[in-house]
Amino acid sequence: MLVGEGLAIREPNRGVSVVTPRADSVRDVCRARWVLEGAGVQAWTAADGGRRQRVRDTLEAYTEAVRGGVASYEEPERAAPRLPRLPGGA
Repeated sequence: MLVGEGLAIREPNRGVSVVTPRADSVRDVCRARWVLEGAGVQAWTAADGGRRQRVRDTLEAYTEAVRGGVASYEEPERAAPRLPRLPGGA
């Protein structure tokens, strides 16, 4: 799976190694995170109590899954199926 996503390299007779990300890839991830987190902060002020509670519940479920070993902060897709959909999601 990691090889298919370009996160690891499989070399014959040497095994698998983790890819070192390029600086431009790290910048892209940081920019995307900045945009998404900023949008979340802006939406928070307009959100009603129910939507804010859903965010809190989602964070708590994710935190419990990581603490319980069911999910990993390094592999968020493992926890995603158990978490409630975020407000406004398709």
